[in-house]
Amino acid sequence: MPYSPLAAGHLSHLDWQTDTLRSQTDRVAMGKYDRAKAQDLGIIKRVNELATKYQTTMSQIALAWQWAKGVASPIVGRPKPVIQMTPQLR
Repeated sequence: MPYSPLAAGHLSHLDWQTDTLRSQTDRVAMGKYDRAKAQDLGIIKRVNELATKYQTTMSQIALAWQWAKGVASPIVGRPKPVIQMTPQLR
């Protein structure tokens, strides 16, 4: 079962760094994703292109890709209240 389907938030926005508390303090995510930043930026750009093309969010594209690969129940962390996640739940 895949975990972190949004790659610690990297697949939800174009900027690698954000001003969130998690992006500044999550050492596990930094260690896991920062090593592959150069390769991941190409993926992030493509996810953004598809989100723009289909007029949806990057998060929805990333989750739809997993769904298409047969992942029916990824483990999604939820640092924000559900009300802020409504677009990702559609």
